[in-house]
Amino acid sequence: SHREAQEIADASLLHDIGKANVPDAVLKKPGPLNPDEWRTMQRHTLWGDALLTDHHDFQTARWVARSHHEHFDGSGYPDGLQGEHIPLLARIVAVADVFDALISHRPYKQPWPPHAAVLELQRMAGSHLDPQIVRAFIELWDAGVIPAIIENMRVEEVAEQALQRAA
Repeated sequence: SHREAQEIADASLLHDIGKANVPDAVLKKPGPLNPDEWRTMQRHTLWGDALLTDHHDFQTARWVARSHHEHFDGSGYPDGLQGEHIPLLARIVAVADVFDALISHRPYKQPWPPHAAVLELQRMAGSHLDPQIVRAFIELWDAGVIPAIIENMRVEEVAEQALQRAA
């Protein structure tokens, strides 16, 4: 429904809110994280949960923030949830989050071409990601929906950069 779609969209915007507690030296590190830095990074899911726990209107976002790094095969964090024990909205956001991370520039990597990121999602289906959600994403990709979203985001980014230069 439209209401459910909006709830997913709203929760997805807050999925990494816990990263506000991760030091920039870890977030922006150009190389691999050491074990202590990795543990700090993993805690962002718990910090996001804690930040949203007292806000009744954000209960869905709270579960997404906590569970979006759970892996379908149970190898994720923070709770080691597996399969359908991972909240559905977190499984949906996980697919979008992985795709976005792959196609985006990060201090430690260059962006992947979108078609390569789609292939990586397919490779991760069943281990890291819910295969049904990946199939739905691929259907949207094949229908041109995801490429259109990417193009709209690029146009908006260019426009925002132009406004910043003009200011």
